[in-house]
Amino acid sequence: MSGTKNIFRDVLLPVLAIATLFSVTGVTAKTAQAQFALAKRLEIGDKAPELDVSDWVTDGDGSFPKVTRFEEGQVYVVEFWATWCQPCIMMMPEMARLQSKYGDKVRFLSITEETPDEVLMLKERDYPGQPGTPFKKYMNQYCVGADPDGSTHTSFLGLGSSGIPHAFIVGPTGEIEWADHPGAIEPVLGQIVDGSWDREKYYADQKAIASLNQRIGKALQTNDYAAAFDLAGELVPHYAEEDQLALRFKRALLAMRLPAKEGSAYIKETLGLFAKEEGAVAALVWKVVELKNNRVEIADEILQEAQAVIDAEVKTMPDDTDEQRMTKGATIDTQAHLLFVTRQLDEAIAAQEQAAQLLDEKEITDFLKFLKTRKAALVNKQEEEKAGS
Repeated sequence: MSGTKNIFRDVLLPVLAIATLFSVTGVTAKTAQAQFALAKRLEIGDKAPELDVSDWVTDGDGSFPKVTRFEEGQVYVVEFWATWCQPCIMMMPEMARLQSKYGDKVRFLSITEETPDEVLMLKERDYPGQPGTPFKKYMNQYCVGADPDGSTHTSFLGLGSSGIPHAFIVGPTGEIEWADHPGAIEPVLGQIVDGSWDREKYYADQKAIASLNQRIGKALQTNDYAAAFDLAGELVPHYAEEDQLALRFKRALLAMRLPAKEGSAYIKETLGLFAKEEGAVAALVWKVVELKNNRVEIADEILQEAQAVIDAEVKTMPDDTDEQRMTKGATIDTQAHLLFVTRQLDEAIAAQEQAAQLLDEKEITDFLKFLKTRKAALVNKQEEEKAGS
């Protein structure tokens, strides 16, 4: 929960880290404390340390030299990942694509704390959803390193738990220019390569965003959704243009909890904007369904607008290819869930039957069975009441 101190992460883990430095390295207390003081997550503007990677398992099929230090004038992406991390694995085709796009202008380095053998085993496995296409198809296009002692992780991410995947961009001066999820890297990377990147503005924006998010968290702790919604509005000038829709999505979740007069206009506008973005309407409507399932009161105007927009989207969706049928089936499934939580059982059944025809997945067929069971129970109850009257 925001604002709650994580005792293990913030207190015990640093203590254990210092103890490990004493026992493993045998250094003096003074030296260990100095090393610990340096073991913090790198920030924008920090000088990137030298790399201490034990094995480079892939190197672009020999086209990239081994990296130990960052050369002046060269741009690097240093990503931290793991073989067991699904979001990390999903980034591999993108990393390969970006390395191909930028060529010699950017060096992509992906580093895991696992052993070389663990990485080599992954290389030979099929990439998820692509039978006959091994991981090495993507991994061989950039540099993948094994860092089993965690030294490189510690020098970049610091001591303590850190979410992965996480990427740093090291600029031509050898300083950290950007750090975040690698999925958000491309617009920034292009600006760094062409020289238009404004690091100072980015750093100032990140500080403002962190401060506002802290205040939003405090507002949510007291269920003050109106204050949280207003504070989220103050985030707008600090977000890049390509991130504005994601921010609007988050703000819309807050607007759903506001009184109809205050929240419905924002939701209506948001759904209108999302209608132009594939999958965005279904994602937002699904959040409406989740809130309703959790017995959160949502204004009728919002529910009606959500219904109208997803109905209109379903009508215009093609279903000629397998991919189109899958997307349309998933969208209709969301439509059926919305119909159910708004007490339109017959319409929900009809929609889910259409979804099941397009997308034969267990979650969809199970929900259809559930809806039909509810319908049968309702009919039985009505017949019993009729017989008893």
